[in-house]
Amino acid sequence: MASTIKDVAKLAGVSPSTVTRVLQDKSSISDATKKKVRQAMETLNYHPNVNARSLASNKTNVIGVVLPEDSDAFYQNSFFPEVIRGIAQIAADHQYSIQLCTGQDNHQRLAILKDTILGRRVDGLIFLYGELEDPLVNFAIDQEFPAVIIGKTLSPLISFVDNNNEKAGLDATEYIINKGAKSIAFIGGRDQLFVSRERL
Repeated sequence: MASTIKDVAKLAGVSPSTVTRVLQDKSSISDATKKKVRQAMETLNYHPNVNARSLASNKTNVIGVVLPEDSDAFYQNSFFPEVIRGIAQIAADHQYSIQLCTGQDNHQRLAILKDTILGRRVDGLIFLYGELEDPLVNFAIDQEFPAVIIGKTLSPLISFVDNNNEKAGLDATEYIINKGAKSIAFIGGRDQLFVSRERL
């Protein structure tokens, strides 16, 4: 049978509410008490119920990662696995996990995102793309939900992290011209993506 908070409290010689505060890493609990409670948890192989904790604290310790609509681009572009690896590593360092948010098309993606935000299934969102007039980003903004875009946005209401795509396009073009190319074609993504527009 699984151990409970009461079992941990009894072994540590504290109240169940103190165990809860240790789980929440409250600064009002001394380091000595935290150590004693954590040792009791380890001895009893106690693992807190994540669902119960999120109900009590209104926090999930989950970050939603919103994938682009074009799943082929996601699976074929090495950029996305690298970014997800970085997000997962930093999230784990802070006791967070990640949840991928995707769908077959924008309609399904928006429905899933609405359920995710309104159901408070994640504490915040990271969009792995920047797009003009994105209904998913607009919904997150309308709900005043914590979110950031890896890419670009025109909205002052959401933070974003981006590189200089215009310079990347210029550098690539100059490199090809310097190699002697006379006729140059540009192969990019959809027009709605800022990265495609700026590199052109």
